[in-house]
Amino acid sequence: MLIGIVMRAPKAALAGFLLALIFLAMMLTHAGVVVVGMIAEGLGISRFFAGLLLGFLFMRLPRLREGRLGTVGILPIAVRRPTMLALLALGFTVHLVRGDAIGACTTGFALAFMIAYQRVKRLLLQRWAASFSMQPSAPHGRPQSDPGVIDVEFRERRD
Repeated sequence: MLIGIVMRAPKAALAGFLLALIFLAMMLTHAGVVVVGMIAEGLGISRFFAGLLLGFLFMRLPRLREGRLGTVGILPIAVRRPTMLALLALGFTVHLVRGDAIGACTTGFALAFMIAYQRVKRLLLQRWAASFSMQPSAPHGRPQSDPGVIDVEFRERRD
């Protein structure tokens, strides 16, 4: 369906895609501002220092180890995403309790996006990889669809 839309109206599809990316960037940026403001208010510091605190918490620095480029930071890889989700969930709850609809909507959207992103990315990569899979094929270039079917070749003998 999407390919058909792109083939019929490529300029309109490109414009729609760019608008969707702009909307996503605006929502995630505003969610970040809301979370930084919530942390600044909770700690009693300015937004600037709250942003620096979060930047320091999530920063990743490059490093070379055994000839390979990697990153190192304060939070380990396994803890970064749950920490971000917890901050967004806290921001969503705080703004929902206050009755701030815009703050609750943006943090809720960012929370839903962060939860769904990994699953959608994995699903799309699996489908993409399956379309280019290099499974062994049967003779004549036909892929074997059922492993229970035995494919046999018949040859005529000349008398």
